[in-house]
Amino acid sequence: MAEGKHQGSPSPISSANSSQDSLHKHCQKKRSIKNSFGRLFNKKDKANKMKNFQEDIQGMQALSDTEGFPLIDGSGTLDRKGTLSNDFDRKRKKKLELLTEAIRAGSPFAMWDGSTVVAWLELWVGMPAWYVAACRANVKSGAIMAALSENEIQREIGIGNYLHRMKLRLAIQEMVNLTSPSAPPTGHTTLAFGEMNHEWIGNYWLPSLGLPQYRTTFMECLVDARMLDCLTKKDLRSQLKMVDGFHRASMEHGVSCLKRLNYSRKELEERRKRSDSDTKDVIVWTNERVIRWVREIGLKEFADNLIESGVHGAVIALDEQFTCESLALALQIPNSNRYARDQLDREFKDLVSGADRKGPGLSKQYHNTIN
Repeated sequence: MAEGKHQGSPSPISSANSSQDSLHKHCQKKRSIKNSFGRLFNKKDKANKMKNFQEDIQGMQALSDTEGFPLIDGSGTLDRKGTLSNDFDRKRKKKLELLTEAIRAGSPFAMWDGSTVVAWLELWVGMPAWYVAACRANVKSGAIMAALSENEIQREIGIGNYLHRMKLRLAIQEMVNLTSPSAPPTGHTTLAFGEMNHEWIGNYWLPSLGLPQYRTTFMECLVDARMLDCLTKKDLRSQLKMVDGFHRASMEHGVSCLKRLNYSRKELEERRKRSDSDTKDVIVWTNERVIRWVREIGLKEFADNLIESGVHGAVIALDEQFTCESLALALQIPNSNRYARDQLDREFKDLVSGADRKGPGLSKQYHNTIN
């Protein structure tokens, strides 16, 4: 299916209801990075700063990136095995050394010099080269970067795209909190180091939800994991062209899954690998895994209807309003085919019997039929 079809073709589940908007009225709550990701470093425990930093970097390099996506920055710094690629030249190594030294020294973001800020913007935030060049010319320290207003970000760095500015603002706020001398240590996070950058979102996460048709718009808008919980319905509809109500709900459940895993890419990949051959951890199932399950229960003739449907494990596991009837609708099983529907009903009940279906939910059931 060609990209772009999502803009004019609502999913069967959304089409079956009287209004797309009624499917998804979850109130978006914009949280500060302080609350969302926590702060790692404590003034009284400087030794742990470098330890935690090294563990994060080593953990990212140890990830088995079978999809071949870069692990630290979006420009091909590391290859799929986490080893240095040919284009990782001395200048890039030096930039990473600058960042490592800044963390080792426990330097607050405001004390970073211009070179370190540029290195951070390029390697960990993953901003395009033209923004990095504008920053190099106009921003000479972390203090200046942290003090930039919305208008100054647009004027001085030339970031006209609203979501690009959101990306930078959130990254600044996160790094300010992470490097604050008075910040108490909390949960372990590697989002600051670009582990779930916009390339990972576009090339891996969206396809895993069964939403690959949005890859282009998400990557053009540089959407990374730290932005996901801050996107409003308006952002999704207007900026990211996700007008289908069920697709927005699907993405929301995907975000809920990431939250439960504390945005740990490593844990997500490990749990998906373990659940590849059983039905015990449905919440982490990809769209592809759901399709395979449908084939395994004897409904292979309908399985491919879930491609680009937005149906994935977190939808099934978290949303009590997503019923067997909802899945039958997504599979496009005719109401007259009682054998297939009865078979799906039995298997679906077994699948969700142990699931904690207490996700954000939707305002209307997906229940409907097709003839």
